Amino acid sequence: MRRFLIVMTLFLMMADTADSLLAEPADGVQTEVIDEEETPQAARRNQDTAVILALGAAGFVVFAVLAARNKEQNLRLFVNSVDSNGDGSYTVKLGYANPNSSRICYDRENSGLKVRKGTAIVLKNAGSSDFEPGIHKDAIITVINDETEMEWFAGKQKIDVNGQMIKIERREENEQNQRQF
Repeated sequence: MRRFLIVMTLFLMMADTADSLLAEPADGVQTEVIDEEETPQAARRNQDTAVILALGAAGFVVFAVLAARNKEQNLRLFVNSVDSNGDGSYTVKLGYANPNSSRICYDRENSGLKVRKGTAIVLKNAGSSDFEPGIHKDAIITVINDETEMEWFAGKQKIDVNGQMIKIERREENEQNQRQF
């Protein structure tokens, strides 16, 4: 935000300078208007104004690109936990980390929870498009089975949850636990 204010201040200062270059002469000064011929001074003022406006516009575009890129890099989505419910289903808690001091918002086209295969019951959905500052470990809580394939996405960030992979990982964990005893 500070960068934006600095850029806008510089832009306004440059615009004020351009206005003063184009200002009318003070009262009591005699001037003559040349209709058909452009003086070198007038051409120079017009050129200066165009350059100042172009630099201001370029600065604004650079700021907008940096702000958009910064938004993408700061948000981090993660799987917080996966718990077996004992009936072949799993409770999956999805979270996010927003290290910014302000909320990050995406439109519905660029953020959401999508079930590609199987079924998912959404118990809580507190963070699929608006991301408050801080770490939120249970922004989305879903119940899935081993046939479910779903994806949580926000901008370029994406998490895939695959029920079949969870089932395989749980089976391997159980086998390792049995070998230890």
